[in-house]
Amino acid sequence: AEYMGLYYDFIRFVMVTNAVLMFLGLISTGYHLSVDTVDRSGYALTVATYSRRAYYVWFVSSCLMVLTFFSFGFLYARRITLFFRTRHLDDQDRIKALGLDLIPENRKMTPGRRRLLFAGSYSVFIVLLVFSGAINLGLVIGKQFVSRRFISYIAVLISLLLIAMNYIFKKLATRLTVFERHRSWSGFRTHLSVKYFLFKMVNVALLYAAQFFAIKTFGKGICDKRDAGCVSQRCPFSQIAEQLVYVLVLDVTLNNALEMLIPTLRYYCFGKRRGMTSAAANVASKPEFDIAEEYLELLYRQFIVYIGSMTVPMIGALGLVGNILEFQLDKYRMLRITQKPKFMAHSMKRFLVFYLTGVALFAIGVFPYGSFWILASSFVSVSSATDVSRCSVFQ
Repeated sequence: AEYMGLYYDFIRFVMVTNAVLMFLGLISTGYHLSVDTVDRSGYALTVATYSRRAYYVWFVSSCLMVLTFFSFGFLYARRITLFFRTRHLDDQDRIKALGLDLIPENRKMTPGRRRLLFAGSYSVFIVLLVFSGAINLGLVIGKQFVSRRFISYIAVLISLLLIAMNYIFKKLATRLTVFERHRSWSGFRTHLSVKYFLFKMVNVALLYAAQFFAIKTFGKGICDKRDAGCVSQRCPFSQIAEQLVYVLVLDVTLNNALEMLIPTLRYYCFGKRRGMTSAAANVASKPEFDIAEEYLELLYRQFIVYIGSMTVPMIGALGLVGNILEFQLDKYRMLRITQKPKFMAHSMKRFLVFYLTGVALFAIGVFPYGSFWILASSFVSVSSATDVSRCSVFQ
């Protein structure tokens, strides 16, 4: 029970972090709206419409945002350590101590054969990443050729594609990890989470890279045939910000809707048809409440918030609303829709601290629109390299 409580405590901790980011974003956006003349479109809330007068407030608030999400992992590690210390709880892996972590049918697998299976599994993983990146690249290039009024539709299409690819890969990742024939359940869960989480994060990074490549490669030639208001001649933050907002909103709404509806529809459409009327069969037909997967969903959304905070300072507000929605829906799912959560051997604190730190570093360093590269764009060489020299805030 303590470990399930820790999951909901983690959501509350994420809420506090997003509230801090929202406050900093409110300072930046409020000052921008007070000193700049902007239109009434949604782009008014993005850094694409900031002038040089708003630069210093934006820069300081953005640096504080980076400090906030970079320190998040360390603060949570401290919090969870104090939680166990004050309650005199043991965070040792009791399942391993009892020898129940081993997978019996995989004990006879030789190390050499297991390495071959690993190589084959991760090769498929890389191929799927390349395939997903190629599709995103094609759609982003297509955005440069369409008129302005269709850009939002393509952004929604790309966001839906990301959700569909993530959903499909979650199923494939489980099969790939089973194919690897791990010796222990802890190893199985570690490799499954690494594949699933990396796929989602790298997909977003590839989307960033595709945006950069499309504008740099095709933008100039397209704009030569159009007026000065061509999309590819404007600050790229407008397209990036819009895309990230759609990804976050659709991920929160559509994913939660699927998690609520699919298990119910599956039971009523297939379970009853197969005679699953007993209480035991009814429970068996319910999906599992996988705590590791729930943590990864939260971390992925935080990654979107972190990486989007440089171009949409108020994105922390969307993250906070999503956390509140997630908190209530997960409680309902756990009590009404899914099976009773299975026993957990440990608190996953090392797992969380590792991924929290990784998410922060990835959001800071990913080229070309990570926090480091955007904040460093005050320097002409970096500004030209990252293609943000057209943004008024850097002029």
